[in-house]
Amino acid sequence: MTWTSAIEHIVILLASFAIGIAAYIGISKETFKVKKKRLDWLFSITIQLVIYIWIAKVIVLFNLVIKDPFAVLAYPSNATILYLALIFTSIHIAVHIKKNVLPVNEMVEVFVPVLLSTQFIYVCIQLLQTGRIGFFINAAIVMVLLLIYITVDRVHTFRGSVMMFLAWAVGRIILSIVYAHKTLFGYLVSPLLYVVLGIGAILLLWKFKGERKF
Repeated sequence: MTWTSAIEHIVILLASFAIGIAAYIGISKETFKVKKKRLDWLFSITIQLVIYIWIAKVIVLFNLVIKDPFAVLAYPSNATILYLALIFTSIHIAVHIKKNVLPVNEMVEVFVPVLLSTQFIYVCIQLLQTGRIGFFINAAIVMVLLLIYITVDRVHTFRGSVMMFLAWAVGRIILSIVYAHKTLFGYLVSPLLYVVLGIGAILLLWKFKGERKF
């Protein structure tokens, strides 16, 4: 990945994320105060994820860092780096849950719609650039989930949001296997990642079943 393509990728990600945030603000029926509190947390976690990606890059490419510290800046991130960063971020979120920085239900209720909106924009841009069928199917799946989220108020709840996330994970598994479309925001990932995310969603439903605020 050249510097030009790397910068282009970052710009697309930032634009997609910004539109995803705007979509959440427009769709959510919560008060401005609640939206701000949730988005503040989401911004914090997103920044931490970026930091952890760089930390993971240093760990994975440690030998390269020792030889040429600046070379790591130009080295593209890969799935291994992303997995490690996601593990670090998951631990970070677990600490937030333990400290009750934000209730779990509110974390989920802001994360899922922003994820879906961001990915829809990102995939549509990739579709326009490449014309690949995988991006078209992906965009169609996410669009259906977004339409459900917009039109069905019940999915704005914790349980509904987790179910939407689970449906997204299942859709990604099918897409990865049937169409060999394995990219997630530019990272080439294994379908096992979505299996793990899906299992995590099921465990989350089981852990907090019957609880309204947690």
